[in-house]
Amino acid sequence: MSSPKSQGERVQLARSRGVVASVASRVASRALNDPRPKNPLVADAAYDADQLEFLVAVDEYRRKYSRKFMNSCDYLRVLKSLGYSKG
Repeated sequence: MSSPKSQGERVQLARSRGVVASVASRVASRALNDPRPKNPLVADAAYDADQLEFLVAVDEYRRKYSRKFMNSCDYLRVLKSLGYSKG
């Protein structure tokens, strides 16, 4: 088991792998094809480093385990892999 990378290293690694670009392109393509009205408060949200790290980790988990939809246990595994703990 390798040691956990710092948040900056995870985000940089994800960017180099194109994961961030793929997440952004999927979000953009959904936005173009979605007929529902947009919520102006979240439509153009900019993600901070923590949010981006979480999104990248979720995307990597979904790809690794071929999950289209994740349940709460899957999200807990992602959070634990990022170093979060209760307490």
